[in-house]
Amino acid sequence: MAKERKFWEILAESQHDKLVLSWLSVVLTVLVIVLSGLLVGMAVRPKPVVVVPGAATAGIYSAGEMPESVMVQFARNFVVDLANFTPASAEKGYLSATRSMSPELLSRFEPVAREQLKQVVTNRVSQFFTADSFKVEAKDPLVVRFTGERITYIGRTETERKPYQYRVTLRYVERTQQNPYGLVVTSVEQTEIPASSFSNPQSKN
Repeated sequence: MAKERKFWEILAESQHDKLVLSWLSVVLTVLVIVLSGLLVGMAVRPKPVVVVPGAATAGIYSAGEMPESVMVQFARNFVVDLANFTPASAEKGYLSATRSMSPELLSRFEPVAREQLKQVVTNRVSQFFTADSFKVEAKDPLVVRFTGERITYIGRTETERKPYQYRVTLRYVERTQQNPYGLVVTSVEQTEIPASSFSNPQSKN
């Protein structure tokens, strides 16, 4: 025959169960608060982005999502700064181009460029290059070749008009406020194209 439970035994067991449930409730509440805080923190944390004015697609990209088209545009901007100048704008274009160079390329480029700048100003040399087409020649590292026509003036007199190509090699680096692209130019080659082999197709890759 089952022993009859006393009132205080039932009350004590009930109080124990309530205490256990209370502790479980506190633990679950704290856990929910912590998880909510983490989710809110992740939601409001600023994400690094790259703003690219004039890009063919939307101008804001997540840090790890750099489209190839934007990398090509970075290389094109570099060539524009390097290959287009007048006596009045040469210094500015030179400084703009150097910001995109790796330290190794800058160390080779700077002594030659400084001497060329003096000649540009003294002889009143102007140069204009229009990239009519481009080709992505390699992916890792990214190598882009731009082809077009380069025109040179001495004063107001046109002295040269030839097909040229610029071959630019890019490398990834850590993004900074000064370099939001996270890219640098490690190599640039400029060569004349034989007129017989020069064509003027639409831009392609």
